[in-house]
Order: sequence, then C-alpha cells, then structure tokens
Amino acid sequence: MSKPAIYHHFKSRDQIVETLMEPVFADTRAALEAWAPLDAAARAVAARKFYADFIVIHRLVISTVFFDRAALPSGLDAEVDRLADAIAVAVGAGDAAMGLAQVYGIAALVTRHRELSDSELSDEARRVLHVR
Repeated sequence: MSKPAIYHHFKSRDQIVETLMEPVFADTRAALEAWAPLDAAARAVAARKFYADFIVIHRLVISTVFFDRAALPSGLDAEVDRLADAIAVAVGAGDAAMGLAQVYGIAALVTRHRELSDSELSDEARRVLHVR
C-alpha cells in the first residue's frame, strides 16, 4: 500500500499509530481485568502466559512501544507506561523491579531478534518467563 493510500484512510501519522495501538491496549486491559480477582501467585502465572503470547501477537509494535517512545502520539506513552507497569507487577508476582526486568528484557529480545519465527519467539519468551 502506498503512503498516499494510507493517508486516504487516516488523517495523520498519529491516527495510524493510535489505530495500531488499539488492539494492544484492549488486549492488555482485558487481561488485567481478568487477573484482578486472582492471588499474586496465580496472577503471576496468568501474566507470564499472557505476556509470552502478547509479544508474539503484537511483535510488530513492541519495539516502538518499549524503545521508540518519540514515535508515539502525545499521551499514549503515559498509557503504555501504566499498562507495562501493571503487567510487570503481575509478572513479577508483586516484585515490580523483577517484573520490569522481565517485561523489558523480552521486549528487547523481540526487537533484537526479528529473524525468530513466532514459534521460536514464543518458546524463548516462555523459557525466560518459566511458563509452559
């Protein structure tokens, strides 16, 4: 699709990014809501499984979300931080620092190893997160 064709459907670059981010935010919010009633241990297991799948499903936007914040429209970076922090707390079973290290480490893996197939990426993420 050519650049003019894209802008025929979207008014701005920001609108394109916002549209691409909608499913990322929706998936994350739905997961956080589903985990809310769980205890910390069960929440950690659910969060780790979610994140291992999430990074494969949304791998094309992961590097922008985590490492190129200037590309995000104003205001979206705060929402990214809020949701990433919530995932990190869950992944780390309440240890936010450990969870952030895992969340950002796996995001770096996605960004650095674009050659990995979805299956290979999923396997690596599950290995790092200790989920099957």
